[in-house]
Amino acid sequence: MKTIQLKDALSNNKITENLLAILPEATPSQKGLQSANGLIIHGNKSFEDINADNILNGVFRYQFPNDYQNRNLPFPYGCLFTAISSVVGFQLCSSMDNRFAIRTKWNGWSKWKEIKGADTI
Repeated sequence: MKTIQLKDALSNNKITENLLAILPEATPSQKGLQSANGLIIHGNKSFEDINADNILNGVFRYQFPNDYQNRNLPFPYGCLFTAISSVVGFQLCSSMDNRFAIRTKWNGWSKWKEIKGADTI
């Protein structure tokens, strides 16, 4: 398994590339987040029933400027990456203004924590 330092991934602006390197590949016998065509993309979501606690594995872009907190999202506009089994996993979210937040699921979702300290290049 490849290990990456989150600070290095953020400072090099290679988050997607680094995540793809460690994700399981989808095969006919095993479903994974990554296929030969890349991550499962759920598209741009702005409909009423979205809640981050119930999002499927993959990536989707969202926009909820008025009620993002009621939907358990850390930012009003963002891109949410979810990797979860039936009981454990994590979510990584980026905002339009280059902010990042992460949370984990282990017997329930943790609170969002903003990731700070990545230098720009």
